[in-house]
Amino acid sequence: VAAYDLGLVVDGQAVLSDISFTTPPGALIAVVGPSAARNFALTGLLAGTRPLSSGTLAVDGHDVNSDTETMRSR
Repeated sequence: VAAYDLGLVVDGQAVLSDISFTTPPGALIAVVGPSAARNFALTGLLAGTRPLSSGTLAVDGHDVNSDTETMRSR
């Protein structure tokens, strides 16, 4: 998984911005921070249940947002 400059805007307010990281295949990651709401928002972006406002989320080098919902559910 690779995330590049992820951002989430809700009601005109930036909830998340400039989130970037990469993980090797099979890695276990944790989302830890002072704001449970922002942690939950980030996990929603990673799970695909929230749309990205900006940035790119890739799995195996493939942008997951370029696929249809049917393809992502596979």
